[in-house]
Amino acid sequence: GPTQRAATPTAPTRAARMGASLLLAAVMFGTEPVQRTLYLGQIELVLMALIMWDACQPDRRWWKGAGIGLAAGIKLVPLIFIPYLLLTRRFRQAAVAAGTFAATVALGFCVLPADSRRWWLGGVFARGSRTGFVGWEGNQSLSAVVTRFAGSVAGGHGPWLALAALTVVAGLAAAAVIARTGYPLAGVLTCALTGLLASPISWDHHWVWVVPGVAALAGYAARCRAVLRWVLIAVAALVTVLFAAWPVSLLGEAADLGGFSLGLIWLPPNTNPGTYYQLGDRPWYPEYHWHGAELVSGNLYVLTGLAGFLLLIAFALVRLRGMTRLHAQRAARPTAAASSTAGATTT
Repeated sequence: GPTQRAATPTAPTRAARMGASLLLAAVMFGTEPVQRTLYLGQIELVLMALIMWDACQPDRRWWKGAGIGLAAGIKLVPLIFIPYLLLTRRFRQAAVAAGTFAATVALGFCVLPADSRRWWLGGVFARGSRTGFVGWEGNQSLSAVVTRFAGSVAGGHGPWLALAALTVVAGLAAAAVIARTGYPLAGVLTCALTGLLASPISWDHHWVWVVPGVAALAGYAARCRAVLRWVLIAVAALVTVLFAAWPVSLLGEAADLGGFSLGLIWLPPNTNPGTYYQLGDRPWYPEYHWHGAELVSGNLYVLTGLAGFLLLIAFALVRLRGMTRLHAQRAARPTAAASSTAGATTT
């Protein structure tokens, strides 16, 4: 009908959206997580695209969830999307994701049985320090922040477990509420942010989720009016600036990462990763002695993520309150109608 035709984007509108998307992609290509991923030859961009593609498929497709399961089989953190699917009542999709993940594990045992036994049955997968120094500057997770303040890897482990559990519960609940009240993209991104904060290791290149995050802010801004539109645009611009791959040499800092020293998080001094592998944890590592602005810059991604996390929880609470009020109003209508009918019959 006329309403459906009006809601369908015209060719110029589609072209404008495509042009805006390409322009934004060019800008986000200059962010530090993206540049670091390309510099290291990492797979985060591929995994993020796989998860986003899978999450955006129509629920009627029987294989929806397979992309999430495959991503989790490559790196474990995407497993957080399985309880997210359950909380959003996508039970079949959660089962497909879990089954696909299990298939990747089984395939690993068939191809590399000794390594798979060591990884899964030997508990290697649960050791956060297996990939390096948890407190290293490049680790932008709650675990890293707690470790830096604790002054040792062992001292930060217990407090981090409690904080991570709280983060996962609150983050998944908020993601589910946001998704079920009409914002599915924001729900997926809230779940991804929860995983980044709660994971024991979230290297700087894991934060490529900033790309769809800024894109979502721009998209929602285009749909809003007046003050809220400019607020969202300002937040998107600020996040882009904070995550940009600024050359630290412009600020007079040493290029202590060799061929790669880009981004504000690399302003404070940091430990040579090779030193940790040789000596283990030591109290004199630079990250344990940051102060002032170093604490802000060195933990920048976590602090920015926490700010967004708290705002998303607040948004979820607002949406939950509105949904509860709406359900109460709907429940009251039949009661009011029945009372009115009863009164008319009595009269």
